[in-house]
Amino acid sequence: MTRALLLLLLAALALGLSACGATDKQEYEDEVGNVGNDLQRTFGQIGRGLGGSASLDDVATSLRRGQRALDDAGEELEGVEAPDDIQREHQQLTDGVRELADDLGGAVRAAQAGNVMELSELGEGIDSLDSGKKIRRATRAIQDKGYDINGQG
Repeated sequence: MTRALLLLLLAALALGLSACGATDKQEYEDEVGNVGNDLQRTFGQIGRGLGGSASLDDVATSLRRGQRALDDAGEELEGVEAPDDIQREHQQLTDGVRELADDLGGAVRAAQAGNVMELSELGEGIDSLDSGKKIRRATRAIQDKGYDINGQG
């Protein structure tokens, strides 16, 4: 059950962050796409690395790795200069990624403590977290303004 919840969390994360932050539209799309691609790759590896009998220690280690990847993505996004028409949305996306890293920290602590109930609640999906909602809203708003940030590089 723990592995399934973690995989659900990681899948939702990869989808929600397949886009994440350059003065020129194409440059912005490329930079944000690269961040999203890096996150997809990392979380894909994490998901594949967890076997059917993953222990809570394995889950905690994987979540910690995901948290570091999100921290790195937050730093990268902070360094991206968004075009004028999406600066606010880009900042919301950056903030959401950083907040999601914090949320994963809670999941790491739950796994380390053996608190399967708390881990299950966190495993309900990214969309149930405020950080995940913020990422989705920002991503949608950026896309609504004509930016292709699907992380297809």
